[in-house]
Amino acid sequence: MRVLGLVSGGKDSCYNLIECVREGHDIVALGNLKPIEKDELDSFMYQTVGHDVIDLYAEALGLPLFRKSISGKSLVTELNYECNEDDEVEDLCLLLKDVQEKVAFEAVAVGAILSDYQRIRVENVCARLGIKCLAYLWQREQDRLLQDMIDSQVHAVLIKVATLGLLPQKHLMSTIEQMQSHLQDMSTKFGINVCGEGGEYETMTLDCPLFLKKIIIDEYKIVMHSDDAFAPVGYVKFQSMHLEDKGIDRGTSLRERLDLYHFPSRLSEELRSRISIRENLEEQAYCESKDQQQEENHHFVDQKKCTISKLGRDLYVSGFVCDLNSEGDVRTSSRNALAELNETLQSYNCSLQDCIRVHLYLRDMALYTVVNDVYKEFCKANPPTRVCVEVSMPENRVFCLECQAIDSSSEFQSRDSQEVKTLHVQSISHWAPANIGPYSQAKKVGSLIFVSGSIGLDAGSMRIIPGGVVSQAQLALGHVDSVIKAIASSCCLRDAISVICYIIVAQHKSPVEDIFRENFGSDANNLPVFQVIVVSRLPRDALVEWSVVVHKCPDEKLEAFNFERSIRNTKITSGLCRYSYKRNGYLSLAVDEDALENCNPTELVEGVLEDIKRCLSHCGLEHKRLHALQVYYNIDSKTKLTAIAESLQKFFKSTSLSFVKTEDRTQPLILFGYFVSSLEKP
Repeated sequence: MRVLGLVSGGKDSCYNLIECVREGHDIVALGNLKPIEKDELDSFMYQTVGHDVIDLYAEALGLPLFRKSISGKSLVTELNYECNEDDEVEDLCLLLKDVQEKVAFEAVAVGAILSDYQRIRVENVCARLGIKCLAYLWQREQDRLLQDMIDSQVHAVLIKVATLGLLPQKHLMSTIEQMQSHLQDMSTKFGINVCGEGGEYETMTLDCPLFLKKIIIDEYKIVMHSDDAFAPVGYVKFQSMHLEDKGIDRGTSLRERLDLYHFPSRLSEELRSRISIRENLEEQAYCESKDQQQEENHHFVDQKKCTISKLGRDLYVSGFVCDLNSEGDVRTSSRNALAELNETLQSYNCSLQDCIRVHLYLRDMALYTVVNDVYKEFCKANPPTRVCVEVSMPENRVFCLECQAIDSSSEFQSRDSQEVKTLHVQSISHWAPANIGPYSQAKKVGSLIFVSGSIGLDAGSMRIIPGGVVSQAQLALGHVDSVIKAIASSCCLRDAISVICYIIVAQHKSPVEDIFRENFGSDANNLPVFQVIVVSRLPRDALVEWSVVVHKCPDEKLEAFNFERSIRNTKITSGLCRYSYKRNGYLSLAVDEDALENCNPTELVEGVLEDIKRCLSHCGLEHKRLHALQVYYNIDSKTKLTAIAESLQKFFKSTSLSFVKTEDRTQPLILFGYFVSSLEKP
């Protein structure tokens, strides 16, 4: 992409330009916001100390530089930003609009590392202008990042210090390489951030591999802002400087300049740290289509009406369908259906905007773009997490949807203080994939973390990685772990309570099960509820998608209950329940292929229901407390399918119930349930 590099002069924005070039992007211009008649502003958004040097950056990099004065103030200081024409964020918007009139670009590069405050505001501006945000330093491990900058020949000096352990007279104008050891010591002693993300210090980059000319400081003075005995604050005021030629031809591209240093590919190292490509994957299995796997059957459980369950402030809607209108217009049909869903949710004091998670089942993944466009109209800031897969449906269907929402009415606000925390990252980085649709990466509600479906995208390029299902599955789970740690630093992948793995080739079931065991272990008492579901197609034609829910609370220990049932020496069901002592949890139950052949529907359903009742009874619950139940099926016999579906619908009248057709006859019936009790009104 053609990129505008936002530069403050600091190490972060310059190193992010290097990462952009490594990723194949073309930096076409530079942008900077400067203070008016001041050395430094009290800004929540921008580094302004050292701004006198920025005019040299145009010649140093050989790129046009666009600057604008900062006239706004830090007015909207809440984490989420809403436009305010007097806020300093709008100065950035005006700068980018001005550049757009002169230079064509598709993305901006920003050096955000950990600040959600800065990232959210830049993403807000980018969304309004229809451009991407490239933040390749986002969520990088701090010690490793500082070392990467040093290894990449970023010659940056400290120009402001404002923390315990850093002294203006001693440390200003020292390079980050000279300061590295001291910064690490101060991190150990006082907890400072080695990259200065807590405002501990600011830097100015005087040279890096992208520069045609390096900046030489001839004269400067140190200005003391605060002479505190423990943590004095001081900064550098540059008085005289010039450029020195590095002997690089001006016609040399940024990529060619970077190649002069023969750096190893950081991207390949990043991928290798998350995946181990196994060369013995069979190409035939990789390419196999659902038509080659088995003959299709066209027996569906056609839910005519959605089912709703509400326990306390927790609302679950399942089986909501969108059918094509008489004109066959997908866009209008989708808009009307989602408006109807929104009305239904509003009758329960919710809306699509209040949803925690959405499962979107498309009849055809080719409809993804149109449905997404309409979906955006209903889910704007901090949208729900989402899992999206293609499954078999009747021809006139566009999609089927299920969602979980939180009642936001005052009745629950005073009694239930469970805050909903959202992780919604739209910037492209090496951390984890930016969202490719209107969804958030994760939402945390109380002790539960809901993570959006994760596929094997290389986060930096947003392309599916090569290597087959094993590589994709490993990388996608690595992304899940990164997302979990970003929204709750004390949590990780092994805290999962529920895991569903969607694949498109039945023969891939064994490899993904191996990867599951590698990541979660083999102790049955500590495993999350887990199932592999074979579907028709996944976003970006991925081979695997993980859907994960995490449970972590210091005073809530998770328990496990394994169960199995046989009739006439034929195993009917096997399953696992994972729950907390507050009796919230998930259960999974699979019906064996032989059971479907050897048992009549009545005894089969009775066995299934007995297992579910036994499971919930073990947790201290009755069957009516089962909040939601997903029924994944692939049954040849229309008679058996109808009998099983009607029995389940009759028994689980108060449960939010959905039926999803799969592509795997070896597991004709899988039930995946969510139960909850602590949210019920007293």
